[in-house]
Amino acid sequence: MRSKIFNSSIKTKMTLAFIILIVIPFSVLCTFSYYQTQKNVRDQLQSSSRIVLDQIKFNMKNNIDIVESVSNNITYNAMLPSFLQAPFDLEADSMETYRKDIVPLINYAQLYHKVQIQGIQVFIRNYSIPEGYGIFYHDRMIADEAWYQAFLQSEKKSMWHHHDMTYSYLQKIYSISGEYLGMTSVNLLQKELFQPIANMSHGTNDLFILDQHQKFLFHKSEKSDTEMQAYLENRSTDKASVRQGNSLFLTEPFPELGLFIGMNAPVPMTFGSIEMLTTISYIAVLLLLIACFYFVLKRGMSKIYKSIRFMDQAIQNGFQTSIPVDRNDEFGVIAEKFNTLLGKISTLMKDMIKKELMHKDAQLRALQYQINPHFIYNTIDIFSAKMELAGLYEESEACADFGQMLRYNAAGVSMSVTIKSEIEYLNNYINLQMLKYSDHIQMSYDVPEHLLHYKIVKFILQPIVENSIKHGFIADQSLLIETRIVEDEQKRIKIIIADNGAGIASDRLKELNDRFQSDDHTFNRKSDSDGIGLVNINERMKLFYGDQYYIQMESSLGKGTTTLLTVPYQTGE
Repeated sequence: MRSKIFNSSIKTKMTLAFIILIVIPFSVLCTFSYYQTQKNVRDQLQSSSRIVLDQIKFNMKNNIDIVESVSNNITYNAMLPSFLQAPFDLEADSMETYRKDIVPLINYAQLYHKVQIQGIQVFIRNYSIPEGYGIFYHDRMIADEAWYQAFLQSEKKSMWHHHDMTYSYLQKIYSISGEYLGMTSVNLLQKELFQPIANMSHGTNDLFILDQHQKFLFHKSEKSDTEMQAYLENRSTDKASVRQGNSLFLTEPFPELGLFIGMNAPVPMTFGSIEMLTTISYIAVLLLLIACFYFVLKRGMSKIYKSIRFMDQAIQNGFQTSIPVDRNDEFGVIAEKFNTLLGKISTLMKDMIKKELMHKDAQLRALQYQINPHFIYNTIDIFSAKMELAGLYEESEACADFGQMLRYNAAGVSMSVTIKSEIEYLNNYINLQMLKYSDHIQMSYDVPEHLLHYKIVKFILQPIVENSIKHGFIADQSLLIETRIVEDEQKRIKIIIADNGAGIASDRLKELNDRFQSDDHTFNRKSDSDGIGLVNINERMKLFYGDQYYIQMESSLGKGTTTLLTVPYQTGE
């Protein structure tokens, strides 16, 4: 995969880079902004809805607090337990107390309250007291009710009871000694209890009250009972806050009555919110960026493709057609560099053609003049034979050696020869010199047999020996030249040529060694005419082996000169 992307086109790479570095991060940002907007809207809706539920709960709590306060005013009034505990006597003033004190106590308790109490009932255990006034009843009439038996058996002193659309607040009445005397029941119609939610302006929200079994007791909505119940049954969880579709379902527990106050609030569309407008702006900017990037990329790539077409044409036309440069950016620089390269290629091709023609011409000339060296060799052989017939044996041998030297010079085009061939050439040269100097020149060789097949640069021994004879020979003295070739620890060939001649002055020796070691490949023919042969050898060694290989000389006036050549290992096999 990585290799496939690496080898893809620049357009593909730039597109991938744009997608990875801009489109994806921007999309993530837009998505995050959108969901953050939705979350903020839901959070705000939940917060405002919770405030409404809290207000409804507060108002309902006030209503039941009033009911409980009325019940407390009756139940804990000392006259009522005292009356209910005492035997009722019609002969005495019990009836008068009943009518003037106890009944008004009940009637006055429910006056001056904002809540419309449906009625107050007192269920008494003292059956001697007659029932009446629509308030007092014997508890025998409710003795068989399960809720009443459960209330009597419980340790609760008060409780709320829901029956037939009425909520009743029940409280037990006890005597000072703890004897159960009866029960008060303050009744409140369900619609009076739910009046705060009925008076609430709900707008598009659905307000409702659920019992402990999650059944609707009341709802204020444009939906029907069936629709509300179906919606409730489809609710996925019993949590206090549940998002269902595009609405927010909230419930607030009302533990005093075991109820749940709820609201179903539709989540408003967020297109008008600042956050949503910001998100839409992000998306619009992203689309604009994509369009601009595509336009710029297409325009830039068209220039590249155009340059590539011109390059193909230049290659097909033999590098003669240049690319038009009509821009100053990086593509323009590339076009200029390519044009420069085309010019250099064209020049090189012309030079190669010229050199090839010159080489062929040289080959032709060499073939034309090939007869001349053979004519010279044959002529020298004739001279050598005539001298031998005349008894000039040394002269005849010298001519033969000179002929071999000519053949050595003209033979082959190789730049290197074996040490054996170079020594044979040097020996022929010494034989020629002995015609002039006779026995005043002596030559010795010390070359191990295994080094004779090693290759060295051609014509490097004879010029050094010639230089020794030319500048080192002293009249009436013999010149001894020793040639020694060894192999050092680094597998390099060391050639030492030493003579016992006149030697070289120290300043001249330093000048020559500095010249041999320097990178300056030029020399002054007039001032260095006596060192041209050595300079030629030195430059050929550097060109053939490298600048670290050069001539080194040691000399003292009157004591001779030693020349050292070091070349790398190169077998002749």
